Amino acid sequence: MMDRETLKRRAPLYLAASAAVVVAVVYTAVWHAASIVMERTVHDVIAEQRAAGLHIQHGNIKRHGFPFFWRVRVETPAATAPGVGSWRGDALEIDALPYDLSRIVFTFEGPQIFTPDPGLPVSARTITMDGARLRASISNASDAPEGAPWRAAIDLREGTIAADGLGALTVERFTMDAFPQGDDALRFGGRANAFAWTDAVGVLAMDYLDFDMTGRPTDGGGAELDIAYIRVAAGGGAISADGRLFAPVDAATSGRFTVDVKKPKPVLDAVAAYGAISQEQADAASLALGVKGLAQGSGAARSIIDFDAAGVRIDGETVASF
Repeated sequence: MMDRETLKRRAPLYLAASAAVVVAVVYTAVWHAASIVMERTVHDVIAEQRAAGLHIQHGNIKRHGFPFFWRVRVETPAATAPGVGSWRGDALEIDALPYDLSRIVFTFEGPQIFTPDPGLPVSARTITMDGARLRASISNASDAPEGAPWRAAIDLREGTIAADGLGALTVERFTMDAFPQGDDALRFGGRANAFAWTDAVGVLAMDYLDFDMTGRPTDGGGAELDIAYIRVAAGGGAISADGRLFAPVDAATSGRFTVDVKKPKPVLDAVAAYGAISQEQADAASLALGVKGLAQGSGAARSIIDFDAAGVRIDGETVASF
């Protein structure tokens, strides 16, 4: 038996061990209770969406992730929205993080297959997205830009997006954020690193593409897109643009953009390698844009591009008529 003095010396250790056991037991109980609530919530959301007109199918729904996540796994999820199309995947995992309750994370496993409704003006019969990792998340106001009630994000790594009958886009990494702005607008921006588009013409490879734009509905069911910037780069050259696009329901799409071209040759060489233009055309355009940039004194050639039902105009000169 320990004497009183030894017991006294070890008392803090025993108290700490007892406290750790109590904390572990309480945390385990809380984790299981919260995971049960989360699984019920998933079932409730599925029921609500079915009642709203979505056709939803799925395999087993299980909860796991202890001790770091509250995770619900949905096997073979599939959904069809009348007039929009259908989606299916191998599995979907929904995570809530005990240390960050403001965010829900969705991890998609296997190819994600989208089939547009036949009534939509979409050329592709199916669109397949696959990658080493495909995640999406949604956060509440605490993790959103000031004034926004929520924020959504997507992260695709080493991914491929293939549109049946059109081509395929491969990307090293693609990220995008979206959040409401004002009463009726949605702002979204992102970046694609090391991407390439492959189709029947050839392969168009670029170093990166990034963008920041805001869309909003207009009267009559159309849409308006304000582009803060969109940039594409290859080999040290870059093309950037900003402007506005209008897409009414009962009229032709129109818009106006300011386009800046810096070190155009690498970008135009990539377009020539793709096969959209000849190398001679790329060389001639590179020379002309370089001269224009020097004349404007900025090193980048700037042009104003307008298009509407009548045609396309560059710096006021018509280059195509419809």
